[in-house]
Amino acid sequence: MALAAGAWLVVGYRAVELAADATTVDPGARTARLSSGETRRALDALDRARLLSVDTRPLLNEGLLLFATGRRAEGVAVVKRVVAEEPENIDGWLSLYYLYLAEGNSSDAAEAARKVRALNPLAGNELER
Repeated sequence: MALAAGAWLVVGYRAVELAADATTVDPGARTARLSSGETRRALDALDRARLLSVDTRPLLNEGLLLFATGRRAEGVAVVKRVVAEEPENIDGWLSLYYLYLAEGNSSDAAEAARKVRALNPLAGNELER
């Protein structure tokens, strides 16, 4: 039993490490676009993290990365998948809200805001500000 618990801890730690590697941005990249190689490495790390994790955080980060690197439709689709798999995932709904706003899609943004408000009225009130 101790061996299984230790293995679970190692796998979980590796998933966190991979997700952190994928979402760490080089200080120079904050003002410049990520190269296709950097984007690919980040997506690969998130994909490996997703295989090792029961959490949807790596998948959500993948959607945000795709959106930020210009693959907007793919990014929105991935974030929509997160909220479909976990309808109570407030981070997913908040992300979807902001992605829709960035696209100028006010009707879908309003629907995402309603979901946020239903899950957490305080967060929903902040979106109205």
